[in-house]
Amino acid sequence: MVAARTRGNRRPRTTTVSLRRASLLIQTIAALFFAAVFHANHWHDLQFAPGDQGNSTVAVSTIGKATDRAVGASAMEERGFTVDILSVGSVTRQELLNAQRRTFASHASVRNFFNVTERDDPDPDCHEKLTMSQTLEISNYCRNQRPVTLVGETYRYIRGLYARWPWLEKKANPVGWMCAQQRPHAGMMKVHNHYKTSGQNLPDYLLVMDDDTYINMKTFEREFGGSGDLRPRRDLSPPAESEPLVMAGCLVRQPVRQLNFTFPFGGFGTFISRGALQELYRPIFCDPTAPDYRQALHEDKCRQLDRDVVKEKHHFKDGMSIMELMHSYVTLPRYTDVHNWDVNKHYCLHSDHAFGVFLNFYNISQHVKDPWYRNVPQARVWSYKDSEIYAKPRGVCKNSLTELGCEAGVEVCHYATPQWMEFETKKWINAA
Repeated sequence: MVAARTRGNRRPRTTTVSLRRASLLIQTIAALFFAAVFHANHWHDLQFAPGDQGNSTVAVSTIGKATDRAVGASAMEERGFTVDILSVGSVTRQELLNAQRRTFASHASVRNFFNVTERDDPDPDCHEKLTMSQTLEISNYCRNQRPVTLVGETYRYIRGLYARWPWLEKKANPVGWMCAQQRPHAGMMKVHNHYKTSGQNLPDYLLVMDDDTYINMKTFEREFGGSGDLRPRRDLSPPAESEPLVMAGCLVRQPVRQLNFTFPFGGFGTFISRGALQELYRPIFCDPTAPDYRQALHEDKCRQLDRDVVKEKHHFKDGMSIMELMHSYVTLPRYTDVHNWDVNKHYCLHSDHAFGVFLNFYNISQHVKDPWYRNVPQARVWSYKDSEIYAKPRGVCKNSLTELGCEAGVEVCHYATPQWMEFETKKWINAA
């Protein structure tokens, strides 16, 4: 989820670029004034204090009630369209989680705002205990091109994309980046456990994003709530929320001549429908003698399990859901225990790549309707309005504040600042 930055060819500096940057500066200054007013009248900030059972990333309100802003299942669900949000953040950037919560997550369709930080990691002390030498050891272990007969051609290719050391050592915090690769999946299990223990109905959509992602919820409700038109081409209209659908705000596509593999660019959000959540949470039985075995429900996933694409089969126990399998695969290996890793006990995937593997290969979503990929069975993750990164970014994938800035009124923005979130939210609130 904390994705490697993917850039297209940088555009030449022109007068137009200067004007856009000047416009962005004006927006930021205006937002500083609005932020104070909006904050005073809408939300208290999240505070990170120890919660029940040691979970210290639960949002604590000013009256001391521990909650992730989980709203009861009464009037919220009677409105007919509900959205839950999972934001993947850090204790070092709490201002971003706070800004998300009090801006677009304040939209009437948003029922729960979940958040995960270092304190939700499988190893909560990873960011403090993992050393640079261990981080280098992980990179070397994962990028060692082991024989195809041992790891498989697909896994060998995907591992080759992971944690290149010359790239990783240039990051401001390589250790923090490495530890964060398990965090989105810990968050997904946190959300799953909430639904199980609270008895809340599944939302129409679960949105998974980074803490610097901004989504225009007014636009999202219009387009996903039934009245919008998401069709970039007539033959690509997505199924309804009751059908299994996973859509990436920005889909990254590997060169098809090498591998037909796609994954969601986490910073632009991943939209998971109620139907897809049901697929993720359904128990899988691969033993034909099991009382709950149903060939029609389980056969395709059991066949995929036997393919063992990323060496995940070792983690499966009969009756597990794909959600539980993914969580076990991603979170059981400890980065600080890298010297004990072996072929069945390791984790060598970027968090976005792990989503791509399990969502695509385990048929969590309906097959994409693009005829170009009709013969690619694992083409399951859709792209929002045809937004993809292939040779270069297109569509929503171009919306990033680190480049030329996100244009006003965009549906999704990555690397958004708190000030930009405030400014954008003010506009669609005032237009309501």
